[in-house]
Amino acid sequence: MTQPEQLMTIGEMAARLAEVDGTYTAAYLARQMRALVQHGVLVPRHYHGEGRTAAAMFGLEDLCHARLLGVLARMGVAMDTLASVRACMNNMDRAALLRAGVEVDRRMESVIARLKAGERWFFVAHIVHSDGLDADVGSVRAGLFTPTPDFTNRLTQNLSGVAVVLDCMTLIGPLVMDHEEFDRARVTVQAVAGGEE
Repeated sequence: MTQPEQLMTIGEMAARLAEVDGTYTAAYLARQMRALVQHGVLVPRHYHGEGRTAAAMFGLEDLCHARLLGVLARMGVAMDTLASVRACMNNMDRAALLRAGVEVDRRMESVIARLKAGERWFFVAHIVHSDGLDADVGSVRAGLFTPTPDFTNRLTQNLSGVAVVLDCMTLIGPLVMDHEEFDRARVTVQAVAGGEE
């Protein structure tokens, strides 16, 4: 029998993110997450209570999404673009998962499992800025989770704009593993990478 998922309020998520981040306060991160919720970028699992004061409740996968989206927001990615990026966070590098013998799954759950197995995964998004032609400001052309940010594959070639690469091991690894698990996973990643981090 599986344990029910531990749900968190925005305040609890902000406290965990502040602990891992070390740069921003929990109050700042809570405001940032409330803005993500208000714009429909981050969607609560459900609400605890009734009326306007009901607490929005989130799971571990939502916490991971909030971490990555928060980093992008602080990099200057606009809120409407973050909504497109969030939709891309359902995309996985299927070939890499199949090579690893993993059942293809389109959720953050797969990324968390691969990180816990000591694999380094990245989220890659290609964001195009307006150059006076047909592109919207900050439109997302492609985005996916992958173990190798390869810019030569057919998904990413012929794309102009900015490629943003987020290291999931560094950003969400500490959220999904205890300290010992995280240290073991980082050692595994370093060994695979030949000592380079």
